[in-house]
Amino acid sequence: MMRELERIIATIESPTRAKIIGALEAEASAAERVAGSIRRRTGPEAEKKRAARAHVERIGRILHFLHHQTPASSATKEDEELCNLIVARLWAHGNQ
Repeated sequence: MMRELERIIATIESPTRAKIIGALEAEASAAERVAGSIRRRTGPEAEKKRAARAHVERIGRILHFLHHQTPASSATKEDEELCNLIVARLWAHGNQ
C-alpha cells in the first residue's frame, strides 16, 4: 500500500529540498509500477490502479512546488497544506 506523503516527509532525517525530492520521486516510481502492473478495468484492481495514478499526480503537484516555489495550478487545499508542512520542516532544520 502507498504510504501517506505526510508520513514520508515526516520521517526524513535532517530534511533538505534534495532529500524530499528524492523521497517523493521514489514514491512516485513505486506508484507508477503499481499502476502499470494492473491490467483490469473494473473492480478492486481497477480502483487500486486509479488510486496509484492519483497518488502519482499528487506527487507531481508537490514536486512542482519544490522545483518552482509556487503551487501547481491544479493544487488542492491538501496539496497546499503539505507544501506548507514541507516549508516548515525545511525552515526548522535551517534549510530552504
